[in-house]
Amino acid sequence: MKWFGQFLLASLLLVGCSAGESHDAPARVKTDRNPPVKTITEFDPTGTIVLDIESLQSRHCKWDSSGNFQEILIPDPDLRLNGVPWREVIANEQGTVVFGSKLVSFPHAGLSVGPGVIRINSAVQPKVTLEGRAVSTAERVFAKEKMRWATLGEKNEIKLQFVTGILDCPTGELGYYEFSIGSNSAMAKRDEKVISHFLDVVNFCAYRNDPFGGSNPRFNGHRFWDSDVWFYPTATLVNPFWSRYLPASRMAQAPAAAENFRRWKANGYPVANKKRHPPLPELVALAKGIEPLMYPWEADINGHEASPSDTKYEHHITGDVALMLDRAIKLGGVHKAEAEKIIQGCASFYLHRLNRNPDGTYGLQNVVSPDEWHTVDNDLYTNAIADWTIRRAFGEKVWPRGQIRLPRRGNTFATFDNDSYNEYQQAAAILTLFPLEVPEVEAEAEKMYDSYRNKASIDGPAMSTAISSIVAARLGRRDDAYTDWLNSWQPYTQDPTAEFREKPVGGQSYFVTGAAASLGSFFYGFLGYRLHDEKPVGYDCVVPLETGAYLSISPCIPSEWESVTYRSLVGHRWIKVIAQNNSFRVEVDDKQFFNSKKPE
Repeated sequence: MKWFGQFLLASLLLVGCSAGESHDAPARVKTDRNPPVKTITEFDPTGTIVLDIESLQSRHCKWDSSGNFQEILIPDPDLRLNGVPWREVIANEQGTVVFGSKLVSFPHAGLSVGPGVIRINSAVQPKVTLEGRAVSTAERVFAKEKMRWATLGEKNEIKLQFVTGILDCPTGELGYYEFSIGSNSAMAKRDEKVISHFLDVVNFCAYRNDPFGGSNPRFNGHRFWDSDVWFYPTATLVNPFWSRYLPASRMAQAPAAAENFRRWKANGYPVANKKRHPPLPELVALAKGIEPLMYPWEADINGHEASPSDTKYEHHITGDVALMLDRAIKLGGVHKAEAEKIIQGCASFYLHRLNRNPDGTYGLQNVVSPDEWHTVDNDLYTNAIADWTIRRAFGEKVWPRGQIRLPRRGNTFATFDNDSYNEYQQAAAILTLFPLEVPEVEAEAEKMYDSYRNKASIDGPAMSTAISSIVAARLGRRDDAYTDWLNSWQPYTQDPTAEFREKPVGGQSYFVTGAAASLGSFFYGFLGYRLHDEKPVGYDCVVPLETGAYLSISPCIPSEWESVTYRSLVGHRWIKVIAQNNSFRVEVDDKQFFNSKKPE
């Protein structure tokens, strides 16, 4: 078995999930006693172990002749965690499984757990209760947000839907996503395997938050913009659990973000270049006394700043969190009012952080650009996300467009003031096209793409060309989009199932951020997904979501693929796209919604 596969099996079957709000807890099997090795519950002191059923696959499940679920077989009964055999860790005779915040209890007589197996006796009528309420057969059980956690089928088969998906079952019901590429070419088959693996990686590793998904100790589990900018847009289209868990874990750290601001204020508002920034009274007044939230560039487990370098002045990070929460609101992954408060706190920070430029515009001076090589004034992405955050929080009447400086260079936008560079460590300016989608910059998308394509250092982290691929696909440049997508992963791995290096040469592995970025190209480039606050014009296929937001779909798949199919939950709606090179159709909640081919 490949190293990464071993890591997934050992860590994702057994590792506890990060502490957070109870309604975002993963499915769990509780032990009768605390595990003998305390490190087993590193992220959960209650003695709870995560049981990841999805990774066991159908060959590890047994069904009787009537289609009733009988057993889940643990592939290796001698599997150990910190020296403790699996058979000793899982010693549960209670038959209790937690689905999110929902407690589903199977009677003791109907379930038993032994060495290497969880067994349900199909001869026993499996009474299933949901928070004390009896659940009849043939009834689908939903969590608050209509998440399907457990399903009782017509034949009384029990389908357990855990964090990462639903068990394979005789009726052929699929999990959270369905994916395939329809082509017999070797390249297309290779691409299908690569994307399939990236889907698994993001599905299994997003909860760890750090850039390596817990597979590498380099960052000690600390959290960066990776979870907001790179993981979240992708993970929510793989598994809707992440649409709730990731924003909830950021929101839970709001008190620490408020404390970070108070510390910054007490230290005299330090910024890069060993300077200080006194807030502007006229801007502070616009915050209306809302407590500022200053999210850290490198968050430790408590949400405090842990960066030992000037990267702590990458002040775009607070806007990154706000942007992720805005996306979560559109997808129904958060309590809207609570998320809005966090976004307002983020906006309040920027109203305390903005400088006035000599030309009368506002902007952030003395910041580290997201390209991470340059400490600058008026970084394009940093200014743009501050501008967006304030307007998103307080409205256009309070913060009209045109107040923030968006620097220019030649015939388009610059990465920052006085930008004369032809190489950057990683994508920066082009982030205003995705994920931020700034209208003024999108009007010059083709110029931006041509100006910044291939400007990221060949020794920089994986991610940059994934953004270029999205932009190219949205411009209809399918060949460029495909080339950029290949460049988003090929230089970083010889075998995506075994490694994904952070950098082409000598980079550490497994770099989940890179895999997530490459997968983002598939969703937001090739499939053409785009979220909108209001119903957009100029798009042929626009799907209304239950939150009042909209999803437009405009596929632009590589010419090397004859077709591609992807189905998953988007918000609370099942969206299935079947795209070919010159046409596509969309199903919503398993009903025909759109077909670009006109009836003959």
